[in-house]
Amino acid sequence: MLILKIFRYLYGYVRFIVIGEFPERLLNQFSINGISAWNIIRKKDYIEASILVRDYRQMRKVRAKSGVRTKIQQKYGFPFLIRNYSKRLGFLIGIACFFMIISFMSSFVWNIEICGNNYIETDSILSALYDLGLKEGTKIDEIDSAYLRTKLALKVDNIAWAAINIEGSKATVDISENKIVEEKNSSAPCNLVAKCDGVILNSEVIIGNSVVKNNTAVLKGQLLVSGIVEYKDGSSSLRHATGKVNAYTNHTLSTKINFKQQITRETDKVWTRSVLKLFTINVPLYLGTVKGDYNKEISSWRYQNENMYLPITFTTAAFTQKVTEDMVFSEQETTLMAKEKLIEIEKKELGEAIIMSKTENIIVNEDSVEVKADYVCQENIAVEEILLISTTN
Repeated sequence: MLILKIFRYLYGYVRFIVIGEFPERLLNQFSINGISAWNIIRKKDYIEASILVRDYRQMRKVRAKSGVRTKIQQKYGFPFLIRNYSKRLGFLIGIACFFMIISFMSSFVWNIEICGNNYIETDSILSALYDLGLKEGTKIDEIDSAYLRTKLALKVDNIAWAAINIEGSKATVDISENKIVEEKNSSAPCNLVAKCDGVILNSEVIIGNSVVKNNTAVLKGQLLVSGIVEYKDGSSSLRHATGKVNAYTNHTLSTKINFKQQITRETDKVWTRSVLKLFTINVPLYLGTVKGDYNKEISSWRYQNENMYLPITFTTAAFTQKVTEDMVFSEQETTLMAKEKLIEIEKKELGEAIIMSKTENIIVNEDSVEVKADYVCQENIAVEEILLISTTN
């Protein structure tokens, strides 16, 4: 982690080797005495490892018990840098100020990571945390994890429980979600009825009794498949009717487009505005505001490494000017636009229906063009209708 690397650099650490018949004994002494080492590498005749300077001094006390020798290979960190630049006062002051700022900044939350959410949107969780007081820039010592996890579960639907852990300057929020149960009851008794007028082509009944024959006309709302199933012994039961009833249907759709229209278009004039965001503070890097109608495009950048990122975001917004003009189109252009609009209506109204034939009629008015079309389609007209059961004493 970045914070851990900074911590080690501040305290200083050394890279050393352990020489002896059984160098692993020293590592065992580390565990016993609470000494931490990292980047441990086993070579043929020795072991390499890294350790903090303060722990290296303590290690000398336990080294004799292990019967091994140690040798420093390389020194790293701020204490050794100070020693090298001890005669350069200005440099040392600058370094001291830098680490004072880092130390101050590390008392705030830099990153917030949401884990465990599969269907609850991360943005909604972050928004709830923001309202509860946990955001980038919140002081770590002001965070009440117990309060936040309780309030978060109450504020966001379908959160069973939440855990909030602070590691360095990173807040990790672990979410456990409630299971979503679909409200649709597929076992409720129902019939299949016609959603529109048509002539029956064929029926594909899975559950239920078909009450219509092929090549017969039906009206909208008419019963097609009954959910009341009768058996040979005279008994009956209520079932959830399932299946398809394909029919030939007729539809009429129309649209009208005026010759004179107001058209909005973009010009070549573009303004850019940039903002630097530090934690939750926005610092504008521009003067003046953009006025009038415009299209806005936003792009953001921040440094990120895996799940860690700097709480500094550079955002640029591009404002492209829009103008609205009155335009008069020719009959040919208006007709083309009306036909394109009719195709959009077809996709919305007819859905998955198969269009068998289409008869189009174009009507040119004084100020507009109207396009009407008659369709013969083949489609499934069966829709579910819940069976209402009434009982009387």
